[in-house]
Amino acid sequence: MEIKEQFLQRGKFQINNGEQARFWEDWWLGSKPLMQQYPSLYNIVRRRNQTVASALGSIPLNISFRRALVGDKLGLWHELVSKVMNIVLTDANDYFKWTLTQNSFFAVKSMYRDLMLTNSLPCNSLVWKIKVPLKIMIFLWYLEKGVILTKENLFRSKNSLFWSDKWLADQSLEQLLPHLFRAVTARGRKRTVYAALENRSWVTDIKGALTVDVILEYLQLWDLLQGFELQPEIEDSHIWQFSTSGNFSTKSAYEAFFIGSIQFNSWERIWKSWPRANAIFSYGQ
Repeated sequence: MEIKEQFLQRGKFQINNGEQARFWEDWWLGSKPLMQQYPSLYNIVRRRNQTVASALGSIPLNISFRRALVGDKLGLWHELVSKVMNIVLTDANDYFKWTLTQNSFFAVKSMYRDLMLTNSLPCNSLVWKIKVPLKIMIFLWYLEKGVILTKENLFRSKNSLFWSDKWLADQSLEQLLPHLFRAVTARGRKRTVYAALENRSWVTDIKGALTVDVILEYLQLWDLLQGFELQPEIEDSHIWQFSTSGNFSTKSAYEAFFIGSIQFNSWERIWKSWPRANAIFSYGQ
C-alpha cells in the first residue's frame, strides 16, 4: 500500500513488544530503517517483512538468509547483531512517533507539507507554481486529478450509513476497520455516506486516541475511497443477500431464520401422539 509506506517513512517506532514494527522495513533503530542501513543483508534475507518480535524472539536471532554470509556481509551481520543484542522486549504495545511535528502526533498538514518539499507529489503541474496557501494548492491538485467529490458527483439518496451499512465492501466499515470506528464520535457514526464524503467530513469525526492501529486503518480507508465515484442519477438500492435475485421475499426471510439450525426429525411422532395439547407444546422444555 503506497500511502501506508509513505506514512511509515515519516515516523519512528518506540519498541516495546515488537509486534507492530517490521525488523527490516520500519524505522525503529538508528537514523533510518535497517533495510537502508544494511542493504546488502536485506537483499538476501528470507523474510523481509518479519516483525521485531519475531526476529528477536530467540537466541541466536530468528533471521535466515538465502546465501551464506562471508566477507563484508559477515562483518555487517556481526555489527547488526551487536546493536540489537541488548534490546529487551516488554508486554506493552509499540509506540509510533511522528517525526514531522513537535508533539510527535500525526497531522495531515505536516505530511502534505513534507510530501511537497520532498517532491513526492508531481511538481510538473502549474498548480504547484501558484502562490497560494498550501491547503488551497493541495485542493487544486486534487481537483485537477478529478478526485475531489463535489456536490454534483455525490448521489442524491441519503439513506446509506457511512460506518454501519455495507456499501463499500462485503462488510461494513465498522467491521472492516474496528479500531478506527472506536475513535469515531457518536455523531459521526450516524452520518450517511453523502454527509461523510461531502468535504471529507468523516475525517473530522475521528476524535479518539490515534494509536498505530487507528492510523493504519485511517490510511487504509483513505486508499479505499480513492477513485470511488458516486452516481448522482442513480438512487441507492438494497441488495437482499438471502435470494439470488437480490430482492426481498418473505419466504427467503423466513428460511434465513433457520440457517444454522438443527433439524428435529422426531416432530412427526410428537404431533401424531394423543396426549393433551398443552403436553405436546411443553415437550422438550
